[in-house]
This record gives sequence, structure tokens and C-alpha cells, in this order.
Amino acid sequence: MSFRSTTESATAHATLLSANLQVLQQGLDLLAELDDEQYTLTAGSLFAYGVGSHMRHCLDSYACFLQGLSKGRVDYDRRERDELTAQDRRYASTRLAWTMEMLQESLSQALPEELRVRQDGPQWAASSIARELQFLLSHTVHHYALIALILRLQGFNPAAEFGVAPSTLEHWQRAEPAHSQNEMEAVCAR
Repeated sequence: MSFRSTTESATAHATLLSANLQVLQQGLDLLAELDDEQYTLTAGSLFAYGVGSHMRHCLDSYACFLQGLSKGRVDYDRRERDELTAQDRRYASTRLAWTMEMLQESLSQALPEELRVRQDGPQWAASSIARELQFLLSHTVHHYALIALILRLQGFNPAAEFGVAPSTLEHWQRAEPAHSQNEMEAVCAR
């Protein structure tokens, strides 16, 4: 395995780390606003899994990445599926903060640039730290969008940027002020 040594690679990791930390901070901020019932509520045919289940799934994926990073083998199929995270909002907040800290610490060390990754099957595929950070970011935003929908169905409106891809947020910022305000209002109204 080759080890990270180029400035380009370090810059990509720093940028992706920052984006992941921003999204995880959104989750931490959201959990501070919710009560325990909003965090665990499910509604049968509308949504079988509550906010807590989606948060758990995201954090379990980050844990797999962190556990496999130094070995160069990330196995997402071995997610812990920590039910305490799904049921206990305060514990989930602690786990979010820990994940953010461990991401910063882990990515500050010399790591293998090439990873072997397994997800949804027996095959291992070639990947990289940058690619996995992209995956974790996209995956988390996707689940945050589901969380936002679940909360809106409960009558709670999360921040307009919650569950919105960073590239979309950048587009909104570059767009005309009235245009971007209308898009933000449309997201909040959903």
C-alpha cells in the first residue's frame, strides 16, 4: 500500500474532512433541538424508522470507516447496529461528538492511501480515503434528508440546510438572493 504523501491528497482529505465535520455538526445541532419523543417516533406506514434509526445508521458507517482506516480495510457490512444510539438522543449526541473528534485525529496521521472496501456483498473493492469520505458525506446527507422529512411530518422544521447536499447549498449561495431565498423557503415548507 502506498502512503499519503502528496499535497494534493492532503488538501482533498482536509476539504472532505471539513465537509463531513460540518454535516456531523448539523446533526449535533439538530439533536440539541429535539425532544426524546421526536427522536424515536415512528409512524407505521408513513415511516417505519425514526430519526434515531437513521442517525444510528450514519454513525455506524462512520465507525466502520474509522475502525478499518489504519488497516486499509473498511467493512461496512460489519456495522455495529448500536440500538442505544437509535433510542437515546443524548447518547447519540455523545457519539456524534466522538465521531467528529476521531475523524480529525485519524486523518491527521499517516494513513494508507489505498483502501479495500466491502459493502452489500462478499466482494472487496479498491477505494481511497477521499472516495470513502465522499461516500460518507453523501450517505449522511441522504439520511439527513429522510430525517428532515420525518421531522416535517411531525410538525418540526429543521434548519433549511439540513439534509441538503453541500453542492446544492453552494449553488443557492451563488444564485440570485431572491431565487435562493425562494428555494430555502420551499425546502422549509416541505
